[in-house]
Amino acid sequence: DTPDFDEKFQNAFGPIAFTANRHLIEHMVRVRRELDIDYDTLVVWGILAHLNVAHMIPSAMASSLIEVDGIVKSPETEMRPLRLRDLEQVTGLPRETIRRKLGKLQSRGYILQTDDGWMINRDAVDQKMKEFTRITVLRLLDAAKTIHTLLDSSPIPPLTPDAP
Repeated sequence: DTPDFDEKFQNAFGPIAFTANRHLIEHMVRVRRELDIDYDTLVVWGILAHLNVAHMIPSAMASSLIEVDGIVKSPETEMRPLRLRDLEQVTGLPRETIRRKLGKLQSRGYILQTDDGWMINRDAVDQKMKEFTRITVLRLLDAAKTIHTLLDSSPIPPLTPDAP
């Protein structure tokens, strides 16, 4: 953040919005094509994955707790399963929709059901998933670079004196 971010953002709003939205839409299309997952299933899966491990990551320094391959380093640190009602509350989706989405993810081996709730399946992080994520990150970095360029090249209008 720079002190003049809001002004630069306003001046380059159109191209910035286009770049950000293009990245999000392209990602959603890739999820649909390459993973054969619809939007609501992706939302349920993503929220489940993040909330399973959120308690272990107190800061942006996730690398201190998560190995390069995505596995939690410490065996004492366990993921927290999520209950159906937790997912319902966070996603805002109907319970039956969430139940169907969880069933789809479970049948593909992406998640597991325990006595305490639902969790991501660590073993599902295979080479295909790693490559999908690698390309996602490259595209995200490209979008971020474009947005930075747009912000940096956005002129800040000169201050005009207040009229009396």
